[in-house]
Amino acid sequence: DYGGAVFANGALDIINATFNKNKANSGGAVYVNSSGVNISGSNFTENSATTGGAIFWNQASGSIDDCEFKQNTVTNNGGAVYVNSANSLAVIENSRFSENQANQGGAIYLNSTNGFEVKDSNFTLNTATNNGKDIYAKDTLQTSLTNLSSNVVGNSIYVDGDVAIDGADIASTDVNSIIFNSGNSTLSNSELKGNNAVLINENADVQLQNT
Repeated sequence: DYGGAVFANGALDIINATFNKNKANSGGAVYVNSSGVNISGSNFTENSATTGGAIFWNQASGSIDDCEFKQNTVTNNGGAVYVNSANSLAVIENSRFSENQANQGGAIYLNSTNGFEVKDSNFTLNTATNNGKDIYAKDTLQTSLTNLSSNVVGNSIYVDGDVAIDGADIASTDVNSIIFNSGNSTLSNSELKGNNAVLINENADVQLQNT
């Protein structure tokens, strides 16, 4: 089933809403399946799903702005938000992600996005069984991660595609805060603490600038 509380198949604004302990196969609280969906000022707590613990965002334009995601869980990917094939007309911004859990992408899982952006958001104590405690980017093109902060211990961001990371502030003192596994990416204007903060595998091409 899709969207434990809301299945959006048309334009929709969700403003100052609270979603708590909803369940579904995809999108524990909300499943977005159309363009023109904007979610703002809302709280998502303890929602659960197989994929996309709070929100499953499917091939849609729109925005998630000034939202709180806490203790959402999945058995697969995207503890809080799973984004599938979204483009440059979609964005997650000014939001906070804490204590979300997944197999991959403890807070956010980006799958085959092109031009999608995550910006001005904070990540705290998210966990992943495998990779990307905060964000996992898979098969992405021209995807931007801008002005993000995290205190996760290692493996905060895992990149398997083309991603531009700008202005990241990752406070972990553990190794491999950002892992570039494949693709062509840039890391600029960022502050990463600890030894071996960045791991670049042989299939990845990364440009480091002012970092």
